[in-house]
Amino acid sequence: MNPLTVLAVCASTWIVVLGVNSPWVSASVVVGAWLMARSPRVLAATLALSLPVCASLLLVHGLFGFWGTAVVLGLRSAALIASLLAGFACFSTSDLAKAIQGARLSPKFAYVCGTALQTLPQGRRYAETYLEQYRHLGLKGRIKYVAFPLVTRMLVQGADRSMAAQTHGIELPGRRTVLRPVAVSRWDYLIGAGSLLVAFGLCIWA
Repeated sequence: MNPLTVLAVCASTWIVVLGVNSPWVSASVVVGAWLMARSPRVLAATLALSLPVCASLLLVHGLFGFWGTAVVLGLRSAALIASLLAGFACFSTSDLAKAIQGARLSPKFAYVCGTALQTLPQGRRYAETYLEQYRHLGLKGRIKYVAFPLVTRMLVQGADRSMAAQTHGIELPGRRTVLRPVAVSRWDYLIGAGSLLVAFGLCIWA
């Protein structure tokens, strides 16, 4: 499935969760996202991001006796996070960048999206590399010791990537082509448009 179609389905899910505003819908979205992703990483990431939000909601609303409101808002937050993570688990960053280019959007927009999505994984790999080097030297590897070289490397790499993009003519007008474009079919259009129509219909009906 085309990455843009997956994002359209994720947007439709957000519209349903926020528009219908039902704890049963939010719980169903959470379970459905986990079943569709079939990845323990999605489950772990959802819990890691949702639990602090739920805890803060319980502190804010629960202390005043609004436990039901805290539960509803917590389920809604978990549903939004789970659906987004499950969607991004269905495609790679390169496929998303190629899909944006194939949609005749601005090449600069595709470049910014691809770079932003690659920043966190690259930073994590660089941090692990620096920490491993500290351990080989017999030193205590702490994240505060690698923060400065990590930020410096990310900035230098970003500048090098920008120069490479300018060399390849990212600012020139016209369409861009790729060696292996992401396939887009009629089903992608039908699923994307149909999910949005169903989402708006459910919000109006609810």
